[in-house]
Amino acid sequence: MGLDAPPLEDAAVSASTSAAWALLLWLTACAPDRPNPAAAPEPPRPQATLHGVRIRIYRGDEVVMLGRAARLTFNRSTREVTAEESFLQFHPQGRPVELRAPQLRGNLDARGADLSGGLRLRGPEGLAGETPAAHFDGPTMVATGTQQVSLRGPGYAVQAGGFRMDFNEEAFDFEGAVATDLKGPKP
Repeated sequence: MGLDAPPLEDAAVSASTSAAWALLLWLTACAPDRPNPAAAPEPPRPQATLHGVRIRIYRGDEVVMLGRAARLTFNRSTREVTAEESFLQFHPQGRPVELRAPQLRGNLDARGADLSGGLRLRGPEGLAGETPAAHFDGPTMVATGTQQVSLRGPGYAVQAGGFRMDFNEEAFDFEGAVATDLKGPKP
């Protein structure tokens, strides 16, 4: 004896199959666009995000830089680091120079960083400076910038189109159009 599905069950199976296809077509049409494989890939998500970070950089046993950042991310696969609201202090045991940068992007293998967002510098003897962006090279302790820089100190002010600052020598070199205002002591 054979079993056969009644005609009513055949119609229900056929109707549910049609409904499934209709739902699949509707979902496909309403689904968000898939990323274009030819488009630039998004940067990889960092493996670590740290808040309220304290930074210490050593050269041998000597601390050559102290710092802190409100937020720091690290991507282990690319070795890239980003930081927000960074405060860096070079030569904390000697004549400290402070640098504040809203944004920092660097690479641990290259031991360098690009700082941006409006940098502010404070140094010994009333030295103060500002520039929109700079690059810092860790091994040489040299910062360079190709945008407008202004520097003020007791009795002088300098503006230039670019700069090079050697933190080891505490020396500035200015590039581009340089304007200097020297003020003598007041009588």
